[in-house]
Formats: sequence, C-alpha cells, structure tokens
Amino acid sequence: MSFVDKIKSSQAENLFLVGGQEEGREAWYYVLVDKNKVPMFEKELEPGKPYDLRPYGKILYSGWGKEPPEEIKEKVKKEFGG
Repeated sequence: MSFVDKIKSSQAENLFLVGGQEEGREAWYYVLVDKNKVPMFEKELEPGKPYDLRPYGKILYSGWGKEPPEEIKEKVKKEFGG
C-alpha cells in the first residue's frame, strides 16, 4: 500500500454521507469530518434536528435528492476506497 493509499484509507473512516433538508428540499452531502470532531458530529445528527455540517469538517460533494448520483458515488469510491 502506497503512502497516498494509506492516507485515503484513514480519511475514509471520517467520510460520511448525510441526508437532510435544505430550502424545503431533500439534499445529500459527503462530509469529510475532522477526526477529533467525529463523536460530536455523530451526536449532532439526530433525526429531525437542524444542524450545520461546516463546523465539523469539509463538505466534499453535495446535491439535491435522497441519494447522490452514481457518478459521484463512483468518484468517492475511487478517491477513498471501499
């Protein structure tokens, strides 16, 4: 495993696919959460409760609908493995 692969693999543990509502529409977000903020982030994601993802890390991809399109899923899989 190369150094780059090791970094990607360790980051994959902090990558979350989150669904929610924005502007009254369904939306999805791939969020790369800072490792030390994962417990707080997981606690924040209570169903029906509004939350702001930005304080916890970086939103890598987002879009409208319940699920990301297949090309985004494949891109994330290629970037982070799994």
